[in-house]
Amino acid sequence: MEKTVRQFDYPVILLFSVVTACSLIGVPVFGYFHGFSLLDWVMFGVLYMASGLGITVGYHRLISHRSFECPGWVKACLLVIGGWALENSALRWCADHIRHHARCDQEQDPYNATKGFWHSHCGWIFQKSPHRDEIYESKLRKDPIIMWQHRYYALIVLSGLGLPFVVGFFNGGLMGG
Repeated sequence: MEKTVRQFDYPVILLFSVVTACSLIGVPVFGYFHGFSLLDWVMFGVLYMASGLGITVGYHRLISHRSFECPGWVKACLLVIGGWALENSALRWCADHIRHHARCDQEQDPYNATKGFWHSHCGWIFQKSPHRDEIYESKLRKDPIIMWQHRYYALIVLSGLGLPFVVGFFNGGLMGG
């Protein structure tokens, strides 16, 4: 099979670069001048674990592999906190993961390990996929909760970024947020 030329996804590269640079510079500078409170560390730990839980339990086990069923409100909560991980909407993430299992280590596999460690773990994020196929989204598109999360993904991401600021603001004013 002929190798597919993949194009870089420049908006994703820009967003990732800006968020990473701001974090690498902003967090230590804030810590140096203002320090970190117990609330800061608790929020960091809780949001880190919650967003990881949203991806592993919500996106991966519940949606992609259909390993279990749960009430709609639990699914919605898992998809919201999964969205806070900034790994795309459940529709896109799960469709890619389903395609990964259907086309493992083939050209159409988004995480094709034959392209190397970097590509299979995170390099694929920075490239547009020429193989995105609606067939892997068809069942997912029938789920109203998945479609709700997909439609409002940007707002969900903003809520995840804003939540620590709101909690901090109410705890310690402007510098707490």
